[in-house]
Amino acid sequence: MKKTTYLLVLLGMLNCQREREITPRAVQLIEGRWEAIAWNPPANGKKDWKEINRDKRSWMLIFRSDGVPVDADGLGMCCPPNSLLVNGSLFFIKPKLPLPSNGSKCAGLWCRSCETIEIQVTDDNLLWTDCIGVSTRYRRLP
Repeated sequence: MKKTTYLLVLLGMLNCQREREITPRAVQLIEGRWEAIAWNPPANGKKDWKEINRDKRSWMLIFRSDGVPVDADGLGMCCPPNSLLVNGSLFFIKPKLPLPSNGSKCAGLWCRSCETIEIQVTDDNLLWTDCIGVSTRYRRLP
């Protein structure tokens, strides 16, 4: 009986370990490089999309394989969220690799960090909506 109990506990522990190594579907959907193409500043509740005509590199968003959003240089966001709501699935951001600081860009910046960012992703399009209602449209880069 003891051997059976120990065996079941061991199998249970191995099973849990395997689950941690699997990348959540939410991360698989967003992993990769994205280029911002338009944004919607909150203006009297209207959806008034404005095309982005800036340096493409400054409007690039990269999601690492652990779900962490970084800029084009692989540096962390100035005001990062704690979780992502991707197509209705909640994913808590827990970096598996060190996240380089973005101190030079973030110095003196007053942050109002959103706990959760809502993301809608379909094929090669991504819509990022923050907690104050600002939305940004992205397209997937190869």
